[in-house]
Amino acid sequence: MKKIFLPFLVAGVMLATGCSGQNGAVNNDATDSAAMETAEVTKIPVNLITGEGIGPLKLGMPVDQIPASMEGLYDSFEKKFVDEMGSEVDKSDNNCLNNYELTFIKEGKTVFECTADDGDCTHNYVLADFLVYDPSTVKIDINGSQFGCGDDLSELIDSKVVTVKGDGPFDNSVYIFNGVEIQLATDIHGNVKKNERVIKYMRILNADYMTPFPEDYIP
Repeated sequence: MKKIFLPFLVAGVMLATGCSGQNGAVNNDATDSAAMETAEVTKIPVNLITGEGIGPLKLGMPVDQIPASMEGLYDSFEKKFVDEMGSEVDKSDNNCLNNYELTFIKEGKTVFECTADDGDCTHNYVLADFLVYDPSTVKIDINGSQFGCGDDLSELIDSKVVTVKGDGPFDNSVYIFNGVEIQLATDIHGNVKKNERVIKYMRILNADYMTPFPEDYIP
């Protein structure tokens, strides 16, 4: 019996050890994979504009939750409470057309602006509009390549990677990619130069967060 039992015992121990090693390898692979995914997330640049916002700043974010600075995006920002004509007013003024103008600054230069509005006169001011016109800081990722203001999009336009916004009189120089409006530079007649189709500015907005303009103000 011993001659039969011992070989099976040895084989059982070897098998258990082998399974344990395999389970360890699987667990290690899972841990490594999770670590890689975490590393990839942390590598996402904070200066990319999407249809939702720029980096950590998102459409709908309350104005009082905006960080004072964000490394790689802005050093500081200025906040003004203005009326419908852009004139600064006191914060106690409850006119529904009042909103916040936010200017984000990096190394002494304005890199982008935002409007913080209160929707249908809720007085809960949230980010409603982003406007980017700095040539160096904020970029848009288009199929793995980054483009900023001043960059030429001719190849992407010709290949229809970015598409024109519409057929209206003011839409032929505006292109759309993943919810971001890309305004191209134009000549004095409003025409885009065929050999110079470069980004003038980029914009995203959510009209639901903007206070509706009364009919009395419409010319």
